[in-house]
Amino acid sequence: MDCPPLQRHAEFVKIAIKADPVPPVKRPSGASPPIDPIGGRGGETDNRYSNDVPAADWHAAEAKREKEHWERKNAGLRG
Repeated sequence: MDCPPLQRHAEFVKIAIKADPVPPVKRPSGASPPIDPIGGRGGETDNRYSNDVPAADWHAAEAKREKEHWERKNAGLRG
């Protein structure tokens, strides 16, 4: 306090800079913070295993899916 006023002020500023008024935020674990999810409404729903679908309809749809899958898989083999 026996310093000149301007030097005293400078010393107080130095002390204030060294003192951290806001403590660092502690994370509860070492895990990374959560990510922001990608927005969207999702794709088409697959009700293949729903109990509301009659067995005959299920078998017909499954046969159609298998045929489309086979055709996509073997499309390059045909000339």
